[in-house]
Amino acid sequence: MKPECARPFLSHLQPVFLNGMMEESEEVRSNSVYGLGCLIENVGSVVFNQYPLYLKHLSDMISTEEDQRAKDNICGAVARLILVNIDGFPGLLQSLPLKEDLEENEAVFKCLNYMYSRRCEQFFQNIPQIIRICSETALLSSKLNENAVALMHSLLNNLYSEFPNDFEIVLKTLPPANAEALIKAKSIA
Repeated sequence: MKPECARPFLSHLQPVFLNGMMEESEEVRSNSVYGLGCLIENVGSVVFNQYPLYLKHLSDMISTEEDQRAKDNICGAVARLILVNIDGFPGLLQSLPLKEDLEENEAVFKCLNYMYSRRCEQFFQNIPQIIRICSETALLSSKLNENAVALMHSLLNNLYSEFPNDFEIVLKTLPPANAEALIKAKSIA
């Protein structure tokens, strides 16, 4: 969707999503966060001036949210925000891996691959943590959609080809099941 096509809906949907993030219902909060993330992803630069507001709401929500699905949707929304502007990256890493709403891994790995391809300093400063996150996610690879698996595979191969020593060092520190899942995820074609 072109950003200018979504612009007319922004003024109507943004307050609905932001208010929904404060509802009592876990499902409403989770869906509101997901909707906000999708809206931001589709309107792109149109919402640059709203970015601090979104990040504040998402940050406030993740610090108090108890519902795991809503937390995973917050991570997905932050990943979508990062695709628009990378400032939310440290907060995203602290909340990974996803634990319940595994569909959001597609947005997360799309974001991580984007940051890698853009050579973002914040990404490269956190390679060991990113590899550990991949190992936890790889344990659940049978529950991930094809796109998420392909994106994780691409990221792992890029990291291994560029930083084989760092990859091997982290691999040696992982529990055996994580190390095995990580190796398998890296080698999936």
